[in-house]
Amino acid sequence: MAASLYMASERGCFLVASGPYKKEPVAQAAGPLLALLGFLLFPFIWSVPEALIMAELSIAFPGNGGFVIWAECAFVLLGVISPSPFIIMSFIAIPKIQPHRWLSLGQKCVKRDWNLFFNTLFWNLNFWDNISTLAGEVDKPQKTFSRALLVAVVFTCLA
Repeated sequence: MAASLYMASERGCFLVASGPYKKEPVAQAAGPLLALLGFLLFPFIWSVPEALIMAELSIAFPGNGGFVIWAECAFVLLGVISPSPFIIMSFIAIPKIQPHRWLSLGQKCVKRDWNLFFNTLFWNLNFWDNISTLAGEVDKPQKTFSRALLVAVVFTCLA
């Protein structure tokens, strides 16, 4: 069933801003006046152009995949070209690898920032839900998704 204008608008607001929730940290960070000004001005600087771009792309490439469809059309060559500098730099770095340094616990007398440590780990290992946007483009998703996620987890752990 196609979404009505109301349903699409409601979902858009919720997906982008989660509605009215989680706005308090902005006031805590900069004070009430700057928070109010920020929420009044920033949408015109960021949200309006961003929404227009998304509307344009959604009309040009309709489908449930959204940004996945756009990326596939726009960046097929980029998938080959963009990793090449990292591959080259990895080969250059191989002779400089010092495995004995991997066992170091860091500098002594330096307090560890456990919040930064775990937040960074979480941030870098999050977003497994993004694969759900591919469901319409995968053959036999009931079987393929489980296997693909298993392979992705193995690659992620080895990377």
